[in-house]
Amino acid sequence: MKLNTRIILLVTISLLLSATLITLLTLNQIRHTGHAVIQQVEQVNRFHLQQMRDDASRQAEAYRKELLSRKKEYLKSQVQTAMSVLQKAYQESHSYENLQEVYKDQLRNAVHIAFDVIEGIAETDDLTLAEKQERAAQLVASLRYGPENKDYFWINDMFPRMVIHPYKPELNGTDLSDFQDPNGKRLFVEFVKAVKEEGGEGFVDYYWPKYGAEKPQPKLSFVKRFAPWDWIVGSGVYLEIAEEQLKADAAEMIGSLRYGPENKDYFWINDMHPRLVMHPYNPGLIGKDMSDFETADGKRLFMAFIEAVEAVGGREEGFVEYVWPRYEGEEPLPKLSFVKRFGPWDWVIGTGVYIDDIEAVLREREAQIEAQIAASIQTVDARIDSIKERIHDRIYDVLVRIIGITLLVMLVMIIIAYLTTRRTIIRPVTRVIKGLTEISQQIAVAASQISNGSQSMADSASRQAAAVEESSASLEEMAAMSQETSAMTRGAETLMVENIEKSGRSLKSLMELTQNMTRIESESDQIGGIIEAIEAIAFQTHLLALNAAIEAARAGNAGAGFSVVAEEVKKLAQETTEAASNTQELLESTLDRVSLAAASIKEVSRDFTDIIESATVMGEKTTAITEASKEQAKGIEQITQAEFEIDKSTQQVAANAQESAAAAAEMSDQARRMERFVWDLSAMISRKGDILREQEAISSEEYGGSDGDGLNEADAPDSSYGFPKDLTHSHRKLLR
Repeated sequence: MKLNTRIILLVTISLLLSATLITLLTLNQIRHTGHAVIQQVEQVNRFHLQQMRDDASRQAEAYRKELLSRKKEYLKSQVQTAMSVLQKAYQESHSYENLQEVYKDQLRNAVHIAFDVIEGIAETDDLTLAEKQERAAQLVASLRYGPENKDYFWINDMFPRMVIHPYKPELNGTDLSDFQDPNGKRLFVEFVKAVKEEGGEGFVDYYWPKYGAEKPQPKLSFVKRFAPWDWIVGSGVYLEIAEEQLKADAAEMIGSLRYGPENKDYFWINDMHPRLVMHPYNPGLIGKDMSDFETADGKRLFMAFIEAVEAVGGREEGFVEYVWPRYEGEEPLPKLSFVKRFGPWDWVIGTGVYIDDIEAVLREREAQIEAQIAASIQTVDARIDSIKERIHDRIYDVLVRIIGITLLVMLVMIIIAYLTTRRTIIRPVTRVIKGLTEISQQIAVAASQISNGSQSMADSASRQAAAVEESSASLEEMAAMSQETSAMTRGAETLMVENIEKSGRSLKSLMELTQNMTRIESESDQIGGIIEAIEAIAFQTHLLALNAAIEAARAGNAGAGFSVVAEEVKKLAQETTEAASNTQELLESTLDRVSLAAASIKEVSRDFTDIIESATVMGEKTTAITEASKEQAKGIEQITQAEFEIDKSTQQVAANAQESAAAAAEMSDQARRMERFVWDLSAMISRKGDILREQEAISSEEYGGSDGDGLNEADAPDSSYGFPKDLTHSHRKLLR
């Protein structure tokens, strides 16, 4: 197989292997990039779905808080309405004007009853005045009324002295002009003023002990003058008693209040102990201690109410969530209540609404959100499938492009390798072969001539045996010349050895050149692969950017999640920059290798120059051999002239002739060996016919035609083995 054919075959195999490796790496990179893109999309999808769920949870919680806030505001407004009833009742219970308006008829009616008793007794005729007064006083003092049947009447005169008092008899008959309550009010004097200024009757507020107690309490009394006896009859109501009555009335009024969509929502009242003061749906619990009362979920409900209204920041109100049956039902349902403390009476008033409707609304919204998430998942899955299909299509397109570009690069590189090897290897080596062939042919011709001369000399020596002894001196001179010829022949052999060594170095340089060229070609393939990688990465970058833009446009405000895809585009751009940098480094490395190849070529050129110089020297030595042969011919003429005188040296001449023939044969063998080496080198380069054509072309280039010193048709090698045609049949056979 020719050397250039081997080089082209190696280049082709290297290109195929490089293209296969680059294709596999590219496909793997594309597949990896595709998987990475899909993973990024799936990750973004998972993040988006999780974000949707989180947003849904936050929205649900916010909506729940909003609904609860609405219900809380609603409950606050309702409780505030009920609180206004309590505040009004409290104000009425601590305002003498209000008490007067509330109790004026009751007190006036009560005092009128006592007044009628006195008037009736005064109209009797069978008693003296003193008896009448005594009986009237005792009878009035025994009268009782009110919720506890403890409210009473007293009588004092206009002096004022106490006529009778059922709970303080020690005051009877005493002067009360200076009697004062804890606030310094001379209350009995005020009674006198009231009946004088207001038409015989009026109202007076003051402090007086309750029912035999020692501590004075606020009290409002109505007094009326019985003019015939100058008596003042009075009775009053304690504010505490009035307040209790007003509290009961207020609680009853609040218990009757209803609101809500079914007009069944209600209020309840408990105190801070806690005891239940009022509950419209559970009247059996009124007055009971509710400290240990628990709901179905184990919450101590009324203690929770107390904790909610404990003064924290001065608000004395709060919300409590628990479970409670709906409107006399049995199944406990979630309920939210607002409780507020009414400090003056130490009451806790509350009302609540059921919040199971909130949970139903939230469940409905959660179902809608889950449906939206499921639809989003289906949409994203469809997009991922579409991306996978596009990636597969791109892989097929890239594979087709890589194969096409690889074939094109292979064709170009094969042509370049063929032209390069032909120009830089075949022709220089062919010139070397031509020079060596010429030298070997010249040596073979010289050896043949020496052999013929030696044979002719041996024949002459036999015919001139008688004159050999007489020409001993000439024969000695001829022997010396023959030795000189042998020395020159040995010098030619030495030069041939040097030529062979230099040819070996040339071959080594050629091998290094071949390796460097192979590296250049390999790295050129890598450059092509990197360029392809850059194109693939740029394409993927474009695809990712396009996908990101499409997804962002479709997603609208939710497109912010595709910032990860934008980040991936930046990474791919960085990879493109790195690939470009690698391309630059490989180009610089390729230039270095080209420099090495140029140096190797120069080395080969120098070796070939040395070979030419050695061949020149060998030609000069051959010329010297020719001159020596001429001198030898002159000596032979002298021998012929003195043949009669060298008879005694005939045998010696014959022996010397035989030695010369042997030396010529040895030189001929060395020439044939050198020609075989040259022919082996030629066989490595090209076919024999190609060698002839190359030699003819080189001769034509160097000498301008066939008339120069190049090979002509007569000196061309044999058609079978490339030997000179003027060699004898025996020599050709021996060379074969």
